[in-house]
Amino acid sequence: MSTPIIDERCEIAGWTDQTPVIRSDRFHDETAERLVGPHYAVYVEITDAASAARAGAPPHWRRPWRCIGLCSRKLMTMQTATQTPLLRVYPMQAVAAASEAVDRR
Repeated sequence: MSTPIIDERCEIAGWTDQTPVIRSDRFHDETAERLVGPHYAVYVEITDAASAARAGAPPHWRRPWRCIGLCSRKLMTMQTATQTPLLRVYPMQAVAAASEAVDRR
């Protein structure tokens, strides 16, 4: 399984088989750095079957494949807030309180 490297045109510019290194608060991959410069790890959707297979999709997968890609910082700065993936998270206290409520039942 390989990780796609995405350029500022939102196209796969290359692939890496290396595990990214964490530097400060970001992933760093030498191949991605060489191909697209500074980059971020971002959830991407691949629609091409051959590329999806290379990124880890099971054999005969026919739907878009979602995985982590290493995306150009230029691409990410062109995105608007509505195009950037958003995960809703809750404070730890809320999760703990909900767990305790379930345990008391």
